[in-house]
Amino acid sequence: GGFFRVRMRDPMRAESPSVGGFRLGVQSGFGEVVQGFGGNQVQDTYARYSQGPFDISAGLVEDRGGLMTPQLNQRGWVVGAAYSVGGLRVHGAYQTLEDRAGANIGGSGCWVGADYRLGSNLVRVQYVVNQPRSLDNARSEGVGVAYEYSLSRSTTLYSGLSYFRYQDNAGLARGALSMPGALTHGSDNDMTQWRGGMRFSF
Repeated sequence: GGFFRVRMRDPMRAESPSVGGFRLGVQSGFGEVVQGFGGNQVQDTYARYSQGPFDISAGLVEDRGGLMTPQLNQRGWVVGAAYSVGGLRVHGAYQTLEDRAGANIGGSGCWVGADYRLGSNLVRVQYVVNQPRSLDNARSEGVGVAYEYSLSRSTTLYSGLSYFRYQDNAGLARGALSMPGALTHGSDNDMTQWRGGMRFSF
């Protein structure tokens, strides 16, 4: 909710009018969400304040396991804020996850970043960290920098460099979902990634 993105299929959304910069909203996805097992349903309830350079949002996301996997229910809280001045936007968020599956694996994480635009140029930097609650030595961290150049309103050149550092147990249990196993191996979980290309929007 708010300025956070939750992937949904067949979503419905309702949002109140803005009163003094405050508004409330709820959106539901019927049929699929994060794990997508057997007719899951996701619901995102949020509150947001957006006025001038400030943007603050808090939300509750519930991933319901459905008839086939009712034990996979998940609940996550997230709160974040952003501040903009000129071409600079600084933003960050903190999230917790309660996972009721199996050993009740959950955890928390946060991310901070900044975007700076000057004409057709856009520079982004971001840092993210995740810490599972019931796994030791399973912390994962990432830092990245990206550059974009707008050739036109619909065409953008982009490039980016990211470095991810995973502790020894970061790839165990649900922690494996955040680790691209095809790009790492048993003796070294750390990963450096470069990307680049051209993006078109219509």
